[in-house]
Amino acid sequence: MGDITLPDMATGHFFNSALPIEWVKRSNIPHHATRHLFNPYNDYAKVQMSRDGQEIEPTVGEALCQLWETIPWSSSSNGPLPHFQRAPRLVRAPIPSNFQHSSPQSNTGYKI
Repeated sequence: MGDITLPDMATGHFFNSALPIEWVKRSNIPHHATRHLFNPYNDYAKVQMSRDGQEIEPTVGEALCQLWETIPWSSSSNGPLPHFQRAPRLVRAPIPSNFQHSSPQSNTGYKI
């Protein structure tokens, strides 16, 4: 990447355009490989159900990054995906004692 020109902060136009990004690694994680990850920042929903930009609890994010590191680097996201024999062990962040689940139809066992 070349030099980046920072915007003039006095004008109030901070970052109106996209920032230049250099991808260090680009790979897909198979959807089924993340089914053991649950995010407490999203009512303990599976990580695979998160929307773009969803904040992820740090220990769950670390587990996701470790999973991503097991995938070979690929210059094309359309290439073949690795085969996973079985999902890694279940990873959940600790559930706070005062947690109130927002969905009464949930199968998680947490009560409202």
